[in-house]
Amino acid sequence: MLLVSTRVAPSSVQGLGLFAVDPIAVGTPVWRYMPPFDQLIDIAEVRAAPASFRAFFDTYCYESHDFPSRYVLSCDQCKVHQP
Repeated sequence: MLLVSTRVAPSSVQGLGLFAVDPIAVGTPVWRYMPPFDQLIDIAEVRAAPASFRAFFDTYCYESHDFPSRYVLSCDQCKVHQP
């Protein structure tokens, strides 16, 4: 779960990006795993699912660096703010 206010907007780096709404001080925690809002899903189970279902994970999940062999499905903000 994101612990700071963010927005999704066009990025000069690539497509869309996640941007902080306010400045963030060095050392401020910005995210933490917080069930039930964030879910861990076994990668092997996702790979065994139908392709149409896997497409959801390609869009809304990411492979965790903190939890081996798991995808993270997070409830973080995903609404795109238009300028």
